[in-house]
Amino acid sequence: MTTPWPPPTHGATAAGAASADGTPAGAGTAGTADADAPPPSTAAGYADAARRDATERAARAALAAAARTARDRVGDMQRRGVDAGRMAEAARIEAVLGRLNRVIDRLSSPTKSGPWFAAKALPADAAAWLADADRRLSLALGELATTAAGGDPTAADVQACDGVVGDAAALLDGRRDALAARDWTPRAVQTGLAAVAPGEQVSDDGRFQRVVEVARFARGDVGVSLADGLVLWEDRDGRRITFEAAAAGAPDWPPPPVLELADDTFRAAWSDDGAAVVRGPAGRRSVAAPRAFMAGDAGGWLWLAVARPGDGPAAWRGVGVEADAGDGQRVIPGAE
Repeated sequence: MTTPWPPPTHGATAAGAASADGTPAGAGTAGTADADAPPPSTAAGYADAARRDATERAARAALAAAARTARDRVGDMQRRGVDAGRMAEAARIEAVLGRLNRVIDRLSSPTKSGPWFAAKALPADAAAWLADADRRLSLALGELATTAAGGDPTAADVQACDGVVGDAAALLDGRRDALAARDWTPRAVQTGLAAVAPGEQVSDDGRFQRVVEVARFARGDVGVSLADGLVLWEDRDGRRITFEAAAAGAPDWPPPPVLELADDTFRAAWSDDGAAVVRGPAGRRSVAAPRAFMAGDAGGWLWLAVARPGDGPAAWRGVGVEADAGDGQRVIPGAE
């Protein structure tokens, strides 16, 4: 399966592939950010006053274990860098390890909790938020372990690992702040395709499909590749378009302002360098693939991109997603 952004170059190299049951190749292997793995906690565990403290302790223990696994992988990455003579990368990895060790230390220490956490009944959204915060942190730590796997580390690999550790630290800060507050304050919840994780499912046309990769572009839009080969795209204003690979596109790059195909005439809407951060079975990576969006006179859309250096532009044809059919609704494995 192809996407409008470059494929991974190491790790779970079949990030775009899926098995017959829709499971991405490489998913579920040890150390990967597997959305099907049992979550470290459940909303029911937090909601039950008798189990609440034990649920929180068990979640921290599971998260600390995941962080240690990630630390082992990052340490292996550093050793590969030294063996390959990449001393600059090895030095930067040392800083990543230092930040990760601080995350482990904080997960290994008891978390102070405010009076609200000891109440017999938690506020309506608190238990679900805590369980989702644990799960997000678990996914970030798994993503770190996967990102650190592969060949000789490049500067981009180290930068990706540093970004994941930063995300994990921020998630942990949010978790600790919420627990330590005197009163529960409803927390902001990220919505839209930016909140989707690889391995979850979203509805693109009324059918639920498994997410393979999530690309967050510097422009502010988000692309999600699905197991059935489609790409669900969300613009900054929340508008969504479903794209699929097309045979016909622009003959060269950059494309002309007006492109006439057999069934529609497309006109240039906007273009950029396609810089994005991609998350998937191969971990996290930064990519850039020059792209152009063109609007069709008949209402369709054309996404042109040079996904592989040296190749000509590839094309994806798109149609708008109706709000009542493909609202981007998520299914979180283990949290239904």
